[in-house]
Amino acid sequence: MTHASVQEDGDYLQVQRKLGMGLVLLIVLIGDRLSKHWIEQQLVLGETRPVVSGVFSLTLVYNPGGAFGFLAGYRWVFVVAALLLLLLLFLHRNTVSEQTTTVHYGLAVLTGGVLGNLWDRIVFGYVVDFFDFHIWPVFNVADAAIVCGALVLGWEVLRHERRTKSQ
Repeated sequence: MTHASVQEDGDYLQVQRKLGMGLVLLIVLIGDRLSKHWIEQQLVLGETRPVVSGVFSLTLVYNPGGAFGFLAGYRWVFVVAALLLLLLLFLHRNTVSEQTTTVHYGLAVLTGGVLGNLWDRIVFGYVVDFFDFHIWPVFNVADAAIVCGALVLGWEVLRHERRTKSQ
């Protein structure tokens, strides 16, 4: 195999990875937007509809703050934080491109979630939440994506540290 064909294979894999990341990001973002639109058509603010009695309900809540309603009324803090995160990811895109596929998809899921909640904060001034497990604050698809993406990234950091220590 020549150097040129190896380079072409690498370029193809990079393009394929970027397309996959874009697709995952779009699926998260569109899923978040559609689920929020759907729930607002089904419930009125504050209404709860049990799905699994005593365990899980759909409850429409408008959250003007962050996680657990933290800093309610300071939406600009979360808008700026989200924009800074997106800017940081953009500025470090070349460093990110050298990471594992797992890191890429973790970032795509996390970014889709950040964009979903950022949209709500900019357009509505609050985030639409509706998954209610009764033992945890009400959340949405974007929140779940942010947590899942962060867990994947944390897992990759731990794996990288373990590999580095064993070498």
